[in-house]
Amino acid sequence: MSFSTFYLLAYADLCFFVKQIIIFWAMMTMHNLVTSIFPETEFQYLLPPSSFYVTSILGQFLVTVAYVGLIFL
Repeated sequence: MSFSTFYLLAYADLCFFVKQIIIFWAMMTMHNLVTSIFPETEFQYLLPPSSFYVTSILGQFLVTVAYVGLIFL
């Protein structure tokens, strides 16, 4: 692969990483809103646990770092 291909892959991966952070923020905001409106109902269990999003974001960060590392090797 050429340098420009790795650059495009890293850029696309970085955009995906930023999107994951925005999704995490939105889901946590929604979770807090739902639990404040319905404190003791089952609505709060409809959302995935925050650990799922944290694991996803950390994994995506490692992939982004790997792409950037390959570019500068």
